[in-house]
Amino acid sequence: MCWFCWSGWWAYRTYVGYAIFDGVHKFFIGRIHADLFDLTFLLTCAQAVVWLINAAALIVFGVMLLRDMRKHAARWAYMLMAVTVAQGMLSLALQGLGLGVGLSLVQIAILVALAIALDPALIGERAVQRKLKRMDAHDKYVAAKDAGMLGRDLSGKGYVKLNVFNVFWLFVVGCFGGLASKRFTISSFSMSGRTVRG
Repeated sequence: MCWFCWSGWWAYRTYVGYAIFDGVHKFFIGRIHADLFDLTFLLTCAQAVVWLINAAALIVFGVMLLRDMRKHAARWAYMLMAVTVAQGMLSLALQGLGLGVGLSLVQIAILVALAIALDPALIGERAVQRKLKRMDAHDKYVAAKDAGMLGRDLSGKGYVKLNVFNVFWLFVVGCFGGLASKRFTISSFSMSGRTVRG
């Protein structure tokens, strides 16, 4: 896990360094003209600030992961999610769908997974929910066994309530299923050389 975090950080740092170097190089050779009140210039400055904040926060987050400070690392992960969303929005505004947005999405996915795995409150809550679910399932099993109704609906209402809404959607799903099977059958027979009318 640590290797994955460090390799992601190096790839991200390389991309950020390249983007900053490329922007400065284009400015000095005259391919980019900077107007202080231009929206592109303001968004680029905001993106540079967000990149620096994100880089510093990722360093702190990595140190917390290495020191096994789970509670604080989970809080930093939540904060980094907001910064990463801002970074992705700025990348989308400036470059469109590209590498910057893709890296932001990957970083968000990793941060969500780490936040779920690191937060001790969530770990305890999931353990309690699993235990309650097992107890409820056991109680339902004992009640069904005592009533002699194992595998059946104990309420007597049935598993699917037949009202107009449910019957309509059953009809729609059945129609599309029939159409799909008809098209599949026709296309499979026409591929084999036989003709089927339908």
